[in-house]
Amino acid sequence: MFSQWMSKYSKRYSCPEEQEKRYQVWKANTDFIGAFRSQTEISSGVGAFAPQTVTDSFVGMNLFGDLASGEFVRQFTGFNATGLVAP
Repeated sequence: MFSQWMSKYSKRYSCPEEQEKRYQVWKANTDFIGAFRSQTEISSGVGAFAPQTVTDSFVGMNLFGDLASGEFVRQFTGFNATGLVAP
């Protein structure tokens, strides 16, 4: 599946080590998506529309699937942690 995702989004990595790192991040993100979906779906009774969700949020894989959440925030939101002190 990772190779299909790479093809779909024209992803290329500089070396095998970087590709393995990105695969591990992608896999963790895929696992998160699956867990989120399984936690938000509820079983419906016979004759009802299924599945139904208990949230209005949607998660899915996209071109940023090989980025950890912190990487995404740093690269695309303009977040600047300079001067922040950990409690």
